[in-house]
Amino acid sequence: MLPDWFNETVNAVTPGAGATTLDEWSFCEVLGQDGCRTALTEHWDNWITEADFDEMLEYGINHVRLPTGFWAWIPTIEGEPFLNDTALYQNQIEKVLGWAYDRGMYVLIDAHGLPGSQNGEQASGHLTTTPSWFGGSADTETPNQIRSDAMVAAMTEFLARTPYRSVVTGLEVINEPRPYTDDQVQQLQNYYARSYTTIQQSAWPVATFISEGYTNLTFFRPFAEERATDPPSLVMVDHPYPGNFPPQNNSQDILAQVCTAGNKYLDYPIPICIDEWSVRPLSLLPPLPFPLHDLEADADTLAVQLYTGVKDQGFEKTLYEQQLATWSWSAGGMYWSWRLDTSQQDLAMGIDYSQYSFSASSRSRAPPRPSPSPLALADAPLARSLPSQAPSCATTARRFPSRRTTTSPTRRRATRCRPTSPASRATSRRPAVLRRPTLRRTRRARSRPGRPR
Repeated sequence: MLPDWFNETVNAVTPGAGATTLDEWSFCEVLGQDGCRTALTEHWDNWITEADFDEMLEYGINHVRLPTGFWAWIPTIEGEPFLNDTALYQNQIEKVLGWAYDRGMYVLIDAHGLPGSQNGEQASGHLTTTPSWFGGSADTETPNQIRSDAMVAAMTEFLARTPYRSVVTGLEVINEPRPYTDDQVQQLQNYYARSYTTIQQSAWPVATFISEGYTNLTFFRPFAEERATDPPSLVMVDHPYPGNFPPQNNSQDILAQVCTAGNKYLDYPIPICIDEWSVRPLSLLPPLPFPLHDLEADADTLAVQLYTGVKDQGFEKTLYEQQLATWSWSAGGMYWSWRLDTSQQDLAMGIDYSQYSFSASSRSRAPPRPSPSPLALADAPLARSLPSQAPSCATTARRFPSRRTTTSPTRRRATRCRPTSPASRATSRRPAVLRRPTLRRTRRARSRPGRPR
C-alpha cells in the first residue's frame, strides 16, 4: 500500500527506487537517518491533521486505533535502518492524544511492528521472507521477544508521564502475529502473559489487547478466563474481513461469514474488539484522479482487476450495516483505515486499496449511516449508538450488555462523553482499566475532566 508521496520521496533520492522500496525499512534505508526524519516529519504534519479529527467527530467516531512501530518506543540496533528517535515519535503520539482529548475521543495505541517482524508483512514495517520474532522452543524467548518486552515497558512509562493518559483505553501489544508451530503459539501466549503483567502492574494500568494470531479463539480461552475482570483488563482482537482474501462473489455467503464470526464472539470470557474491518472495494472506489491512459496497463484489463466481487451497491450497504451492528455486541470495532490513498503505481499493477480508506469513501460516495437508537446511550469509551435494526445474526444474547459498542461513522447530535481526568482515576494497581463516564438522555453527564497535568 504505497501512497505516491512514498514513491516520490524515495525516487527523488534514488531514481526508480520507489518500485522496489516497499516498506518503512527500505524507505529509511534509501533516505538515511536525516532524510527519513525530514520526510516523516513532513508526512506527519500533513497526512492526518487536527481537521481530520474534527471530521471523525462529525461522523460519530469516538475511538481511534493508532498503529506504531517498536522503533517509536525503544532504540533500534545495528542493522535496523528505522529512524532511531523515540522522542520524535512520542511527541507525535502525544500530539494525537491531545487532539483526542480536546474532542472527547479515545485512543488505542497499537504495536503494529515488532522487532524482527512478527509476520514478515509490509505493515510490520519490514517486508521479509525471514521474520525473526518467533523462534526456538515454547519455553524460550527470542532476542526480539525480549526487546518486545522492553517495548511494552516503554509504552507503559509513556502512559505514566503523558498528561493525556486518560484518553488511552488500551495497549495492543502485537498486530497480526503469525505463528506456524505449536511452540510458536505458546511463545505468543507467554508474551501475552508477560505483557499483561507489565501493563497491569504499571503506574497507569489500561486494557491489554491481544490477537488470536491466526489460530482460533478456543486456544486462548483458558488464558482469557484467568484474566477476566470487571471492568475488563484483557481484550481479544480479531480481523475477520469477510468476503476478502481472496475477493469472493457469493453475496449470501459473505453475509453468512459475518454471522459466523459474530457467533464465535458470544459468551467469550473477555470482550472482543474488531479493530480492523472494512467492506468490499466496489461501492467505495473513488473517481480516478487521472486518465486511465496514464497508467502502464490496458484499461480493459485494469477494469477487470479493479472491479471484482459483488457488483451491487445495495449489497455493499447491507454488508457495511451488518458488520457495523454485529461487531457492536462485544467491544466494538474500528474501520481500517481512516485514510489511505491508492497510488498510481498500485493502480498500474491492477491493485486498488480504496475500500480501506473511510475518508476517501465518505468524500466520494458517502457510506450508509444507520439511524441512531432512541436513547443514544454512551456508557463506554467505545460507545456509539447502534443501528435501529440489527441484522438477524446479531439478535442473540450478549455477553457484555453494558458495552454495546461500535465506531460507527454515524452523524449524530447526541452528547458525547469526555475522557475521565487523571485525578478521577483510581490510583490502585488492580486491573480495572476501562473507566467509563455514563451518559443518558435523561441524566446529566459527569463534569468535565480537569485540564491535563
